[in-house]
Amino acid sequence: MVAYELVETSRLWARTVGPVTAAQIERAAGELVTRTLSEPTFSPRSATVIANETVSLFGVPIISGRRTNYAVSHPEQAQGDLHPHRSGGTGMGDP
Repeated sequence: MVAYELVETSRLWARTVGPVTAAQIERAAGELVTRTLSEPTFSPRSATVIANETVSLFGVPIISGRRTNYAVSHPEQAQGDLHPHRSGGTGMGDP
C-alpha cells in the first residue's frame, strides 16, 4: 500500500491509498535499490551459474530469493571456479 496523504488527528490516517507491487517499486527506485547475490550454483539444465538475488530499498527487502544469472554481474567468477567444465569438477569447488 502506498498513501498519498497522511492526516494526524488523535490517530494517524492515510488518505488516497492504492496497491503497489514489488516490480513497480523496483522500477521506480532505479539506482536506489541494492542488489545482493547469494548461493551461486551451476545449473546443468541451463548450463549457467545462477544465484539467489535479494533486492532492497533503504534496507527494506522488496524482493527476496529471485533466481538470476550470476554471470551478468560476476562474469570472471562464473566462468572460473563455479563452472564445472573449467574447474575440472562438478562446480562449487568439487574435485
